[in-house]
Amino acid sequence: MIDIIRDSLNLSQRADKFYPSSKNLSIALDSSPYINDIVSYIETNKGNVRRDLLRWPKNRGGTLTDIGIIRHMLSGNIVINPFHIKQLESTGYALRISNIFFRLKNAKELDKDNASRIVSDSQKRQIYDAYSQKYLDIVWKGPVDMLSGAKILEAQYNAMKAGVIDSGDRSKNPFFNIEHDDEIIIIDPNEMVLGCTEEAGGGLNVVTTLIGGKSSTGRHGYEICSDAFLGEPGFVYPWVLEVANKHPETAIYLKKSTLVATMVFCELTEPPLRQYQGQYSGQGTNSQNLRALLPKPLKYK
Repeated sequence: MIDIIRDSLNLSQRADKFYPSSKNLSIALDSSPYINDIVSYIETNKGNVRRDLLRWPKNRGGTLTDIGIIRHMLSGNIVINPFHIKQLESTGYALRISNIFFRLKNAKELDKDNASRIVSDSQKRQIYDAYSQKYLDIVWKGPVDMLSGAKILEAQYNAMKAGVIDSGDRSKNPFFNIEHDDEIIIIDPNEMVLGCTEEAGGGLNVVTTLIGGKSSTGRHGYEICSDAFLGEPGFVYPWVLEVANKHPETAIYLKKSTLVATMVFCELTEPPLRQYQGQYSGQGTNSQNLRALLPKPLKYK
């Protein structure tokens, strides 16, 4: 019975069209704007374009390696935009954080907006209502303004001139490595903000994705996408990242373009009958409507 259903759906034929021939892969490589970077990467790592790139492995399914990611990019099954070869990893692609952030209003800000009556209970606790669009529109602010490196450096200079801080004492200068063009956001202890990747990326047809924080960010107390890490075929947009400060008493800051996460690509054994058509389709693609990145109300029916 399974074989009859498989034959009636033409599953193997549906999948085959997403695996172009060696000749067509070669044509795609020749026309790729990244051909020089790709060839250099392969040869630097002692690979061979014809042997390693322009052919398909016998078995399908599983986590893609670096060469598999490139092959599926050339085949149109993976989108990474912009693409930088230096961010390609052995089994994934490193993602950078953009300068688009949203954060929750605190109780004082909500009182100022005359909104506390809809978010507090009899014990004066602030209650987060994940089921109300009206509430979500009020409680999330942003995109928030980033702090500029130029202003931080100016403030440092004035503080040093006034003798408040010693230019050589790093313990009193938390922004020692800030540069003029940097953009940063400060995240308070135990606070979670929503950020957005600089890259639009994901899988199509026979590729899906996972995303997770990097080891270094985790060791420094940044928590990146601790649970919302699953993609779907057809989701090829900027990713919203839940960025939390795990330090109970210490604020941390994050620079724009910091490498904070890795996207892992997984090859499916066959294409799904339907690709992603969810409520976050197109998120981050309209600069005039960035609040579309914010969470939608939870569904319970």
